[in-house]
Amino acid sequence: MKLSELIERRPTKDQYEEYAHTVAKWTKEAYDNLAFTLYRPDAKLSTDEDKYLYSLEVTLVKYGHDEDWERLEKLYILNNFDSERASMEISKALAEEFADAGISVVSHSVSNERVTNLSGTGPYPIVGNDPVGSRIYFTKVGDRDKVKAAGKENKTEVIFADEVSL
Repeated sequence: MKLSELIERRPTKDQYEEYAHTVAKWTKEAYDNLAFTLYRPDAKLSTDEDKYLYSLEVTLVKYGHDEDWERLEKLYILNNFDSERASMEISKALAEEFADAGISVVSHSVSNERVTNLSGTGPYPIVGNDPVGSRIYFTKVGDRDKVKAAGKENKTEVIFADEVSL
């Protein structure tokens, strides 16, 4: 394969979904094994929407997932994945994995024409041997409208995972 061909490669929807579902599965495994940190809403936070959001964070490691880790690494690098799209796909997969928890998973927010990925692996993909942080920002289903309304007051659009269509 020529370098020019490699540069032009783009991932398919199936490849994004494969990547996302594997990351979500590993995140759920860590959660099920109580290997997570949960951050609760804090009334002292700077924006009103933060007052209703929870954050669950886990650390994904290669050990124990060696073959799958290397497969995802190659998938990401060789197909020139877009990190924002990958993160949004991960948020959708996380929402599916955590469907029985009765929560609404946040995908991203848009403020000043800038996208901020909230759930997923952020700017750090599954590449190399370094641990990768996976996080889920979520709210209680009953607080979903409050999060959206508070975001609008701050000129921020909050998008939930079930609203994302890629």
